[in-house]
Parts: sequence; structure tokens; C-alpha cells
Amino acid sequence: MKKINDLQVTDITFNPRCVQITWVSEKNDLTAQSCLYQHSDGSWAVDPMTRNLGAEAGEQILRQLMKHFLDQAFPYNDSSHMSHSEVDRVEGILKKEEMYLNSLKKPKASEKKSKPIIRVWRAD
Repeated sequence: MKKINDLQVTDITFNPRCVQITWVSEKNDLTAQSCLYQHSDGSWAVDPMTRNLGAEAGEQILRQLMKHFLDQAFPYNDSSHMSHSEVDRVEGILKKEEMYLNSLKKPKASEKKSKPIIRVWRAD
């Protein structure tokens, strides 16, 4: 299998609604399995174990798994050979994962705005 950065994907198993990926991270001395699950609407999600590795590591692994999965599922040189439904499905997968990755990004200290203190005085 192809090596992507420090991740070596050792096995990919395609099941009806799940793609199981076994990978090894040389950097973290970690061997793990991740699953991409397909929802009934056709979109894909990554299992919580992959997401819980931390934002930076999770994002790197997620992008690599998605790319590897798409390379395996759609082994075309360019998208012109794909049907419209395949293109829509791939774009949907990437859009949902991009939205998730964006939600992982924490605001910088300079971006945090303090909440105003509201005092309510009650006349008795």
C-alpha cells in the first residue's frame, strides 16, 4: 500500500456502508483502524477514534484517509471520467469533512472576545 507522509495504509476493506482502513503512524508509533461510515443520505463520516486524536493529528489523518479512500474508490486521472452522481458524491464527502475540520479550529487568543458583563439592578 501507498505511504502518505508518515502514515502507512496497510489495508483497506470495503464493506456495504463502511470502509475500514488499517494504518500505521511511524511518527507516533501507532497502529490503528479507522472507519469511514456512509450515512443513509450518501454522505460519509469518520469514526470517533480518528477524530479524538486531536485537531492537528486528526485533521492530517482525516485528509489522508479521505484522499486514499477516494483514490481507491475512484481511480481516475481526472474527474471528467466520473458520472455526475459520482462527482456530486465526492464533493459532498469533501464538503462535510471540510466543515467538520473547520469546526475543530480553535480561535486564537486575539480572536476571543470577552462577553460583556450585564448587571441588573432590581428596585425593591
